[in-house]
Amino acid sequence: MIELTASICGKFFILGEWDKRSEMIYSTLVAISLGLLLSYFMRSDTFFAFARRLKLTSRTPFPSEWYGAFACLPCYVVLHISGDRRISGFPAEWPTEPTAGHFRLTNAAWIIDNNIEQPLDGNESILIDAKQVEMVEFLKSVKETSNAAENT
Repeated sequence: MIELTASICGKFFILGEWDKRSEMIYSTLVAISLGLLLSYFMRSDTFFAFARRLKLTSRTPFPSEWYGAFACLPCYVVLHISGDRRISGFPAEWPTEPTAGHFRLTNAAWIIDNNIEQPLDGNESILIDAKQVEMVEFLKSVKETSNAAENT
């Protein structure tokens, strides 16, 4: 296909000679471009969302529903930790399954009595063992919350 396209374009302006070297260069460029494009579509759920609309699949590209919830909902979370402790923050990294790995929260704050947040000042992030997490709350953004309040 590339050779045919180059030959047609070559009738209007000179691109150079089509030989083994140019074939290798263009094949490499096409392979890298397709790889990056497919990686983007798989990571962004674009391909699977299209396939779900066509009723071809009900799957997502993520390894589990757990991981997909974090990947599709980039928002602040509250982790309910064993021992009635809670911590809020933005999940920079999260485990692929709920029973192994760690959460890395940025902008973290412990939630103490009466839902008062006690920020972890001076810390870049904190790691929380996934085995200790009993429940995860995904918080609405401030914009969504304010829009809901204005509409009521």
